[in-house]
Amino acid sequence: TDADGSISKVEFYNGATKLGEDATAPYAYTWSGLAAGSYTITVKSIDDKGASASALVSVTVNPVVATDNCTGVTTYTENNGYVAGSITKNAGRKYECKDWPYSGWCNGAAWAYSPGNGAYWTDAWYDRGTCTPTTGGASSSTSESLSISPNPVQGELNISSSYSLSGASLMIIDVTGKTVYQSSAAESISTSDLDAGVYTLILVTSDNQKITKRFIKMK
Repeated sequence: TDADGSISKVEFYNGATKLGEDATAPYAYTWSGLAAGSYTITVKSIDDKGASASALVSVTVNPVVATDNCTGVTTYTENNGYVAGSITKNAGRKYECKDWPYSGWCNGAAWAYSPGNGAYWTDAWYDRGTCTPTTGGASSSTSESLSISPNPVQGELNISSSYSLSGASLMIIDVTGKTVYQSSAAESISTSDLDAGVYTLILVTSDNQKITKRFIKMK
């Protein structure tokens, strides 16, 4: 801010080397592709009269570490006593046994329920992503964390999540922030009592993670 005028621009430096500048609030610069190490970042604010002020901060970039997403996960075997929430790996991917009553199929014949390649494996298992090592400890998954259908919806709203619904809860928030629905998580809920409009569905997992999805309620 500038007490007697306005900010003209903000310049960004790595030590004495100028990285870039921004003339529009909130005055940001994205610096990517850094090697591991310590850096001193300086920002220089210049007002409409040419006066300036500077501030600096030191940051450390950690080295990239490869992480195997399936370390410690046992390989799938047929009829191995799997229960809801059991984790296994098969053909380079990680899977979680679905909630009851679908969990019973996790121990079915491999030709039908072997995760990833059985004829009906999606009835029994959640796909939790690849086992391929990723950088920085991040996980990779092709499964959407929360999906709903149909959207727009008039009656029944179907809910699917890569997270277990066991012990989870659902909330629906309207555009004013008011909670209009709250209950234990289920694979479908009725929206017939909701007025037409835009809503946010919030899935609160058993470990208190919150995943949101917007949907439109039709008349």
